[in-house]
Amino acid sequence: MFRRIFTTQKRFYDKKVIEHFQNTKNVGSFKKDEPNVGTGLVGAPACFHGDTKIATADGSRIKSLKELFDNFKEQAFPVWSYNISLKEFEIKPAKVLYMGKKNLDKVSLNNDTYVICTPDHKFLTKTETKLGTNYEYIENEKLTSNISIVPFKRNINKRGYWEIRNSNKRDEYRNIYAFYNKDVNLKGKDIHHIDKTKTNDSINNLKILTKKEHINEHRNDLKKDFTPSYPKDVIEKVLLENIDRCEAANLLNFTHDELYKSMIFYNIGSRGKRYNTEEQKQNISERMKVKNPYHNFTEDQKIFFAKHVGKDNGRWINVTNEELLRAGNDLYKIHNNLTSKIWINYAKENKLPQNPNIRFNTSFSNFSKLCIEYNHRIKTREFYGIDDCYTLQVEQNNNYCIITKDTINIQDGIVVKNCGDVMKLQIKVDENDKIIDTKIKVFGCASAISSSSFSSDIIKNKSLDEALKITNKEIATALSLPPVKMHCSMLAEDAIKAAINDYKNKKNKTNKCC
Repeated sequence: MFRRIFTTQKRFYDKKVIEHFQNTKNVGSFKKDEPNVGTGLVGAPACFHGDTKIATADGSRIKSLKELFDNFKEQAFPVWSYNISLKEFEIKPAKVLYMGKKNLDKVSLNNDTYVICTPDHKFLTKTETKLGTNYEYIENEKLTSNISIVPFKRNINKRGYWEIRNSNKRDEYRNIYAFYNKDVNLKGKDIHHIDKTKTNDSINNLKILTKKEHINEHRNDLKKDFTPSYPKDVIEKVLLENIDRCEAANLLNFTHDELYKSMIFYNIGSRGKRYNTEEQKQNISERMKVKNPYHNFTEDQKIFFAKHVGKDNGRWINVTNEELLRAGNDLYKIHNNLTSKIWINYAKENKLPQNPNIRFNTSFSNFSKLCIEYNHRIKTREFYGIDDCYTLQVEQNNNYCIITKDTINIQDGIVVKNCGDVMKLQIKVDENDKIIDTKIKVFGCASAISSSSFSSDIIKNKSLDEALKITNKEIATALSLPPVKMHCSMLAEDAIKAAINDYKNKKNKTNKCC
């Protein structure tokens, strides 16, 4: 049973709901093809094609829905999900369901990728306003080309580790370890890859160490495989005399990585950063004022000069914001990064604004983020055909991430909605049309689980006609469901009717054959 952790829910749930949730009745299944069994499956009509790639969070990184269904069946597994209130990605447990064959659309995105899903599947979209970011779930068939879909980004960083943009701990391996070890405090601790492979983030390959233990672990490996080109005193002297490691590495004719390994080998600590003196800062400021007339402007002139649109602004270049975002996105794909230095060099060569953050009235880091997220918009939609469909049920955030583009160093994706509560009710009927046994499987919230447990119990030993008379109001009243959870009792009523109709259809076919 797919259970949610009770937190604030206990505050408004009746004890009957809690009782059915914690001690769910009639869990299991009958064989669908038995002639005296009726099956009702309701809820979660929206779903994806079986080849859809899911952003898993167990070190495997990507698995198709069909692979997950074949490998896990009823077991939960970790996936990446988006917390709208915190505006960050989190790892959540999920379960996959097979939903049968359905009509599917092929939805192409403007980064030359596509997804295949039902017309009613919802995507998480976002709109930037002066007051902040607005999030909304919009159905596939209602998406237009000007609507941005919330992106998911996973890439290998310069240290060689997979990282998740906009996640709590950034490095994926730290997020994975924290998910499996919720009671462990990671502050001031390092996570070590046991097999020394930085991209193997399987939980069995991760071990928590103190920083000192971690350094010693790698130092021992270095002493086996690495020999510094200079003695310790030479490296220490150069580090003390130079502003940063890059300059020190150049003087030693090292790569930065060789210098770093030498420091670990000799146990040389990091040196403090050298700062300009107040006198040096003043000299730099004076030189800027002489060389750049902009510094003689009044405050109003500066604002007008920097921000207004038109040819009379010497700094204005006639290019649209859309073109700037597209150029920035292309740069990110090439460099796996988008820094101000990368942008300025490109802008000089291509006669583009060197300070695009002024156009967007934000910092360069935010402009960079807009560029990275630019390519997640719908381009075209067409009918794909009828095929097997699957859906995910994800706890709490009610959404999950699918991968649309997979390369060696970067994985792009989008966030789509969790399909809601799913309820399967099966009834076993005797020769007198009396329900003698029931089985349920439910994926969803406590109200959905409790409603199905209660309804599966009360229809036992009832005739089919008596069971059909049970209404959602009767179920909701018996469980004292809050108004916001009335839809769960409606699902239970629908499941009863669907199971009875399925049994009757089987019986009619059998009678016709005879």
